[in-house]
Amino acid sequence: MAAGHNQEALGTEAALILPPGVRTRKFSARLPRYIIAALQGLAEENGESVETLLIRELHGLAHTNKDRLAAAITGFAEAIDWPLNDDAKQSC
Repeated sequence: MAAGHNQEALGTEAALILPPGVRTRKFSARLPRYIIAALQGLAEENGESVETLLIRELHGLAHTNKDRLAAAITGFAEAIDWPLNDDAKQSC
């Protein structure tokens, strides 16, 4: 399930449960048609939505650059591994 669907399911409780950096918002971009077709084809092969595929791939990109981005973006470090970072803190 995509992150946005989780937030929608929580409704008004989302702001109380999800850290600000994890909450979703709509984002649009203009892409060449071959990229759109590629995303649709890959998502279909994986039995997932384009949104889910994009979230996974972009999370990988963000994670690869985690240290640099965490230094530049407030709340990034807390958001990128959520909820795993909360679980790790509680088990210590």
